Amino acid sequence: MSTQGTATPESAPSLLRHDEPKLARSIGGIGWGVVLMGLVIVLANRSAETPRLFSEGWGWLFVLTGMTAGLAHAAAETDSLLRRLIGLVGSVLVVVGVGWGASMITRDRSWAVGLIPALPGIALLALFLRRESDLKLRHKGLLAFGATGLLLTVVGVLGTIIAPHWMPARFSVALILGLLLVLIYLSLAGITDETAYRIAQVLGALGLVAFTYALLRAILPTLVYDWRNPSELEHKITLASGVSLLILGVIGRVVLGRSGDTTALSENQQVGRSGGRLMMIVGVFLIGLGLLRLYSPDLLQRLDWGSEPPRPYLVPTGFILMGAGLLCGLVAVGVISENRLVVLTRRELMAFFVSPIAYCVMAGFVFIATPSYFLFLENLLVRAERGIPLEEPIVQSYVIAFLPVVAVLLSVPLITMRLFAEEKRTGTLEVLLTAPVSDWLIVLSKFLAAWGFFILLWLPWWLYLLALRLEGGQEFDFRPMIGFSVALLACGAAFTAMGMFFSSLTRDQIISAALALMGMMILVGFFFVERNLRGASSATVTAKSVMRALSFIHMWIEATDGKLYIRDIVVQLAQAVFWIAATIKVLEARRWS
Repeated sequence: MSTQGTATPESAPSLLRHDEPKLARSIGGIGWGVVLMGLVIVLANRSAETPRLFSEGWGWLFVLTGMTAGLAHAAAETDSLLRRLIGLVGSVLVVVGVGWGASMITRDRSWAVGLIPALPGIALLALFLRRESDLKLRHKGLLAFGATGLLLTVVGVLGTIIAPHWMPARFSVALILGLLLVLIYLSLAGITDETAYRIAQVLGALGLVAFTYALLRAILPTLVYDWRNPSELEHKITLASGVSLLILGVIGRVVLGRSGDTTALSENQQVGRSGGRLMMIVGVFLIGLGLLRLYSPDLLQRLDWGSEPPRPYLVPTGFILMGAGLLCGLVAVGVISENRLVVLTRRELMAFFVSPIAYCVMAGFVFIATPSYFLFLENLLVRAERGIPLEEPIVQSYVIAFLPVVAVLLSVPLITMRLFAEEKRTGTLEVLLTAPVSDWLIVLSKFLAAWGFFILLWLPWWLYLLALRLEGGQEFDFRPMIGFSVALLACGAAFTAMGMFFSSLTRDQIISAALALMGMMILVGFFFVERNLRGASSATVTAKSVMRALSFIHMWIEATDGKLYIRDIVVQLAQAVFWIAATIKVLEARRWS
């Protein structure tokens, strides 16, 4: 039978072949070649006494640049075989790093230096798991990430509590690495995963324990020492105040009627009864506190507690442990909580990591932090070779310099330019405004996400200082960095709020970035104008005072000098509140326009 003229049925749909990331593979190949070249330069400089064409610093710079290109290739790779090869390379780096660190325990150096290869290995494994199509393999890999991270976090927290003198050399690295692994696991597993939910709960409980212990450990020894010899007048005043409040509370409850009365009470009577109940509670507490202060000296002397002045604990171990606990708690709340503000902040924060701008800003901060650290380190080495004594704060020249200011100047516009401008351009702002959330929730969530991302950018600067402590083996004063961190938190709030306001004015991200850059340049300009302003008139003095208060560089310098004034923090936070309120008004005007 002839089949001529019979149409062949189509077995649609036809398969579509994905485009291969040829450019990314080329970049990755070049990157791995640069990594090998950098390692050869490092080994050549360490094995020979004569100087080489490229120094060891150039070798590590080549390694860092090549690893960046390799990670870019790993993020774009679509072929399953190549992805698993990348995962294998990551596993090998992790094993090498852990083995290197274990071998250095027996040497006179910190084991944490050996974990350097493990960090890019963790990044490669995370990128492999992000796109792995085999669900069982992906689930096992993610579970290993989460379990290892949680274990390291527990070891870091409990180790710091048990042996705080090991904090700079041992447990700080375990704590940082553990939190990094847990964050990677939670971001890859998603908030709907049951195991991720449980791990977040454990992480939150661990953070609560760490924060509470650090707070009590910093307060209780001082209280015990002070309570051994309290003044007689102090406990008498406390007892008299407690008895007075208790009597007033009882009188108020009796006059306004017993709790069992069925007579309807007026609103003022109900408020009075509530006030009486509160006075009774406070009175009982003060009476107990006064009795405790009265009998505590004999008890403490019998137990021989607080006989010697307590050693300082709050700085730096207490602050570090409290910060770690607070970070664990914030991560747990971000995963577990269904509060509207938390949900919106989580949405905005995740939006940063789906934009290439965020990764460019992070890479830029790393590349700025690297030469800043090496310049700072070279200055320390030159001073040591010449016999010039190092004066505290030695970290001031690390953070108060040209490159950190330029990094802040450029990063704030790039972080904040898309907050509202991109929403307006794509039309999603109207959808967000019609959602059952208030304007202040929308603005506050965007502000918190941008503020958190700005603080995250500074992580490499702190890690470099930790590396200096681990590699050098010499302690230095961390108090200036704690003061600088507090100043940075306050200034970062003002910066991001100002950039967010400019983003709410336009739908063009370039215009928003330009306005924010102009605002940042004005703030930087206040520092130079104030320093060059001369004159003793009242107007000149007033102008210098205003510029000094608005200039964040002055605040940074004073914070690293140990002079962190409350008024400077209030000024920066007031600026943040002003820009947030102005942004809310812009949204309200748009809603009714």
